[in-house]
Amino acid sequence: MCDGATLRAARTLHDKLGNKVFDQEDFALVPSLVLPSVMSGQVQKSAAGAVAFVRPNGTYYAYANVSAGSNPISTVKADLSNLTSGAIAVALTKVGGPWNVGGISYAYRSAQQTAGSGLSAGVVTFDVLVTDNAANTGSFTGNVTVDNVVPTRVSVVAANGGTLGKLDTNDTLTFTFADANRMDPNSIIAGWSGAVPQNLSVTFADSGGGDTITIPGIGAVNLGSTSWLTGGGTQTKTAQIQMLGPNQFRITITNQPSNQGTGVAASNFAWSAGTATDVAGNSVGPAVTTITQRF
Repeated sequence: MCDGATLRAARTLHDKLGNKVFDQEDFALVPSLVLPSVMSGQVQKSAAGAVAFVRPNGTYYAYANVSAGSNPISTVKADLSNLTSGAIAVALTKVGGPWNVGGISYAYRSAQQTAGSGLSAGVVTFDVLVTDNAANTGSFTGNVTVDNVVPTRVSVVAANGGTLGKLDTNDTLTFTFADANRMDPNSIIAGWSGAVPQNLSVTFADSGGGDTITIPGIGAVNLGSTSWLTGGGTQTKTAQIQMLGPNQFRITITNQPSNQGTGVAASNFAWSAGTATDVAGNSVGPAVTTITQRF
């Protein structure tokens, strides 16, 4: 029987006396065999956020969407050996899914994998193979960027939006990182792509070692003076964060702290890193960035 062919069956008809009456041909169409296929595949670090980036020793998942074709799906497997040694046929299943990854809903996911510790920076490939219960197969090849360089802090720049020398509504802090790829806004606010400004809570602290502002993910800024705030203690206020570029974020105070000082001349701001990472999950380096600023 031929795939997608027309079958022809010939036969001769006779009367009751055995005389040949005529020849008859019957025709039938054989349905085409549709092979299984992998429609899409992706790799994402376990912390979510940006896709197709992995760091050495970082954990990640592989995802895929497949089409069954003429026969039911038997297995979906991924060759992740360019990221994890020996991970040649890693099973992907539907258990726990679907998953939204990079704006696409995926039906299949692997178990969590750990990237090798000695991976070199650069682009590597991964493969996804789908097999149906008749042993027909389909495949997909995707790319992943290995990033083994930690981001660094470049500068924090203050701008006055109210009274000079005081912490006012509309004052801003602009934070600039350096990274070969880009920073991941999801590491600052879960689920944030960076496309739309977000509201968040920041903490102001009146401290004897220098008043501070702490921004989730971004880190803490020691304002280099004890005169910005008075009365001791901490205050949690609202602010807005905006992603200005691949490695730059701006914080705008939308609800100024109370117990303001009388006004501060320029002081040395010291920025200590928070939990922000680059798109591969590399944490910001430990060095403190210090610069003379004032609001």
